[in-house]
Amino acid sequence: MNPDFRDLLSAFCAAGVEFIVVGAHALAAHGHVPATIDGVEFEEAWTRRSPRTLDGLSFPVLSVDDLIANKRASGRLQDLTDVEALQRLLGPRRPTS
Repeated sequence: MNPDFRDLLSAFCAAGVEFIVVGAHALAAHGHVPATIDGVEFEEAWTRRSPRTLDGLSFPVLSVDDLIANKRASGRLQDLTDVEALQRLLGPRRPTS
């Protein structure tokens, strides 16, 4: 994890900031290192956030279903490639919308 990003997450967590990691960082937290960073509507995603722990730091990440939906909606080739990678990582455990 990038030390500056870890410091930012640590500061947010220590201050009690309500936030969700999205885009490329969310994709990486779910196991796939991407090439782009995307945003998402906070209000809708907050209740479905997914807790993650990296380098001993716990923080909220955009849920894998919301991440897939967001990347599909963009329609960009790289985002659709990221969706395929996430679906391979998820395997047959459950369908995603």
